[in-house]
Amino acid sequence: MRLFRLVVIPFLLCLVLDAQPAHETRAVWLATNFRLDWPPPVYDEEIQKKALIGILDNLVRKNFNTVYFQVLFNGTAIYKSSIVPMSYYISGVMDDSSAYDPLQFMIDECHKRGLEIHAWINVLRCFTGTEKFVKEHPKHVMSLHPDWTVEKYIDNQITYWLNPGLPQVRKYWVEIADEIINKYDIDGLQLDFLRYPSKEFNDETSFKKFSDKLNKDDWRRQNINIIVNEIHDLIKRENPFLRFGITPIGIYQNIKDAKGLQGFSDVYQDTKLWLKNGWIDYAVPQIYWDFNNNPKFDVVANDWMENSSGKNIVLGIAAYKNEVLRETKKMIQYSRQINSAGVSFFRYDNIKNLEIASFSKRAFPAKMPWIDDEMPDETENLYSLVNKEKNSIKLFWNLPDTANLGNDAFYSAIYKLNYESEKCSVDNLF
Repeated sequence: MRLFRLVVIPFLLCLVLDAQPAHETRAVWLATNFRLDWPPPVYDEEIQKKALIGILDNLVRKNFNTVYFQVLFNGTAIYKSSIVPMSYYISGVMDDSSAYDPLQFMIDECHKRGLEIHAWINVLRCFTGTEKFVKEHPKHVMSLHPDWTVEKYIDNQITYWLNPGLPQVRKYWVEIADEIINKYDIDGLQLDFLRYPSKEFNDETSFKKFSDKLNKDDWRRQNINIIVNEIHDLIKRENPFLRFGITPIGIYQNIKDAKGLQGFSDVYQDTKLWLKNGWIDYAVPQIYWDFNNNPKFDVVANDWMENSSGKNIVLGIAAYKNEVLRETKKMIQYSRQINSAGVSFFRYDNIKNLEIASFSKRAFPAKMPWIDDEMPDETENLYSLVNKEKNSIKLFWNLPDTANLGNDAFYSAIYKLNYESEKCSVDNLF
């Protein structure tokens, strides 16, 4: 049964010109690889926790409601895993069994604040960088299975990728997903780098062995499709309320005013098929451009919405680019204009000091009615205690017994109404 989460946030009265929807995913990617956003470069648990709390409090103040927290990168994790070694970022020691569990801490702190947390994992890129001791750790996938990896030279550095043409690689990722979703009370699972690095990829041996008469392009797409489909089936079997998402590269296929690296043709991501088949609940395409240059933000965003198959499209925004950051308000407005599920910013450090006027009111994350469209049962025994000396009111209530019914409450919303006839809206969330 889900734990009940009560969220009480101070009332904020504000006036804005643009209408703000009640349900809108307002997300940020919180990057841990290379310590980009967190943790700080110290091995003190309390300092790390304090930094994370500061990030979450800042996001709540800015009226965000969703965090995509990077929990697996470079073949290492920031959670307790029997499969993947824990990153040395946490204690200074690779796979330190005595270290605290950052993911569990993050889940607890997010849920205290009414934030959704999605575990964001890098899939097929298994190592990049200069810290050879990481990939040489005996629990690292490159040490355990060197025959699974393919070396690629990208952006003036050597990177290593797992070969999805191998059935054992695909099985490996299903096992990792299984461990995460059964061990942690996350709200969603998001896959990144679920693609080939490029057309040039040394997989001829596995192609000859496993292609089953498919041409190489179709075979490569099928390899990625199998991972998505099998993790989808796992989630529906083990935790059907979990939100399953992918963050693909921005352009699916070239169209007028939107040309560049193509997901479908160049890196073998058939995201629109995953949406059509209902294998994923949401996609966060990395639409990392502005409105003025090809590829154009609005053209790419609209193409995703036209091919969403009724699933959620959250528009990924490149907050690290000045020309994009200047158009943040316009992008949020365009997102609302085309009825997308919301926006996500890459990454936290790029928006930590940004005041977003378009988020001046709070909002709930976008709905996913195909997962659960049934309202929880009403609360019972609501009563209040008034303390005139402290000028405070405490509210108490009981949740109904919903064991095994599947309609437990995830969150509660408290509204401050001036009149009994007044409607509940984001304007008067308490």
